[in-house]
Amino acid sequence: MPKKYKKAYPGSLSIYFTLLVACIGAFILVIVELARFFGLDSDAAEYTNLAEESLFAGYQPVLLHEYDMFWLDGCFGGENFKIEAGEEEMEALLYDNLSGGGRNFYKMHVDGVNTETYLLATDREGKVFQSQAAAVYKEKFGERAAEEIVTRIQGIQDAKNRGESPEGKIASAESALDCIRQQASQETQKQGEEKLTGGGSQRKGASLPGENPLDANRLMRNHGILSLVLPQGASLSEKSVDTKGSLLKRSCRKGTDQGAVKTGTMDRIFMQQYINRYVGNFLSPVESGGLSYGEEYVIAGKGTDKENLEYVIKEMLLVREIANFAYLCTDEAKQAEALAAATILAGISGNPAVIEVVKQGILAAWAYGESVFDVKVLLGGGKVPLMKTAGDWGTDLFHLGDVISENGKGADHGLCYEDYLQAFMYVLSTKKASYRCMDLMEYTMKESGFLHGKMDGMILRMKIEAEYSADTIFSSLLGKDTLGGYSFGKESSYCYQ
Repeated sequence: MPKKYKKAYPGSLSIYFTLLVACIGAFILVIVELARFFGLDSDAAEYTNLAEESLFAGYQPVLLHEYDMFWLDGCFGGENFKIEAGEEEMEALLYDNLSGGGRNFYKMHVDGVNTETYLLATDREGKVFQSQAAAVYKEKFGERAAEEIVTRIQGIQDAKNRGESPEGKIASAESALDCIRQQASQETQKQGEEKLTGGGSQRKGASLPGENPLDANRLMRNHGILSLVLPQGASLSEKSVDTKGSLLKRSCRKGTDQGAVKTGTMDRIFMQQYINRYVGNFLSPVESGGLSYGEEYVIAGKGTDKENLEYVIKEMLLVREIANFAYLCTDEAKQAEALAAATILAGISGNPAVIEVVKQGILAAWAYGESVFDVKVLLGGGKVPLMKTAGDWGTDLFHLGDVISENGKGADHGLCYEDYLQAFMYVLSTKKASYRCMDLMEYTMKESGFLHGKMDGMILRMKIEAEYSADTIFSSLLGKDTLGGYSFGKESSYCYQ
């Protein structure tokens, strides 16, 4: 059977059609290269974010475990703060991610990572740390509870501001009695008719129904402050630290981030509650770290738990002494008791003004004795009303010395020891309170083996820029042309929340 052949037709391409095909091909290549360009740009941004997030995943472990805070150690495993080490770490991570084998349509190279800004824990005079501490605790502690704490703090401050310490009245009373003794001694030598008894001058047959309040006061003040007010059986921490290198005493590193730091109206209260929860105090000491009474350290800043506790106790005694004296000045029955005692002690002078001076000294001695009683209650975990009533009063004028050996019984209402700690902390500057809390964190890091951990090297927030380059595949008409390729600069910011 004969073969059949298809009929051939003559054909040709015009120059215009050839040019059209070339233009369409070039256009397609341009579109493909454009798509690749945006893909590279998107990948560069994603890789930059990934590198920074990976760096921040290496948070300081002790600060998270002990204090529930995320901070990035700027030492990056070394002995000194070195931001370049973090840049090298991110660059190495990017190199590993970008240098995979095989064909990759979006292949590019990392040319370097630079840190633009970073924010440190000690920046803004402690406000950076305050914002982080507040963020940790505000989820557990509502605004209303914070407002109640502010009310209690203001009450304690108002009580302290009612007047000066009445101790000067005791000195005036004793001085007046000394003058009476001298005069009476001279008269006795001349007349042999009167003599002094009971620590004061009194007429024959007149005697105090118990202990002289001024003598009891002198005995209490001659005691060591801790032995005077610590409840029987209470243990005392022996821990100590070297405060020479504390944050307030050294020149702290400064971050370069000038951006805003989120703050709230109640952040100070939230920070103080954070401190109360995480650093311990006399009633709730912590076992780890350089000091067990962290709150007392934040208030006093001294090198031993004993010294810090003693400072706080003196502050409490002062507040209670002023408040108790203010109450005594309003209680007519107790005023009468003090006047009777003053008349017995100074009546021989026959001078009402002298008797009044002695009376005021007796009231001041009584207020101090009651204050010792109060502080014992507070250190025992009890409560004491800020301003007392007759039913709240716990001491007897003529048995003030009993408070030395007896533990007081608190009330079912009033303020506790931690309320006073909050009030004493509240008057500190944000910098002082924050830095001292961070001191405690440094002591804990050192105890845990991180000898070079410094809070002024802890990073909260960082902004970086990574540089990338890529070769063109289909076209060199797009992007910034660098030896026939592209270069990308991508920024990324990360902040612990």
